[in-house]
Amino acid sequence: MTSLFIKEWVARFDAYVVLHSDQGAAFGNRLLEEVRRMLPIHKMQTTPYHPQTNGLTERSNRTIMTFPRAFMERHQSDRRDEVVQQSRLAYRTSVHLTTGWTPSSVTLIFETVTLSPPD
Repeated sequence: MTSLFIKEWVARFDAYVVLHSDQGAAFGNRLLEEVRRMLPIHKMQTTPYHPQTNGLTERSNRTIMTFPRAFMERHQSDRRDEVVQQSRLAYRTSVHLTTGWTPSSVTLIFETVTLSPPD
């Protein structure tokens, strides 16, 4: 699984140099540890239960959570699967003020086209 991840994901999108996490279980899984051993990735962790030490990520999470809330309020939808997909698209195609780029253009090296849903 690790070699497949490196061949398919890392070969296309590159890998990070530093993994900065909040000591969550998702960042200590076996696949990630194997990838870290195979690639020169330095692991850093914040102090437990002290989100202030991870301010950039906390701010990003707060921004990301505004998308599903806005979709749920706007469309009075409780269909989380639809809201999550719409939120992903909205986030990935939104220009970030600090970079001037969309996440999809940075990751995919080209700009994505967003189609308006039919009325």
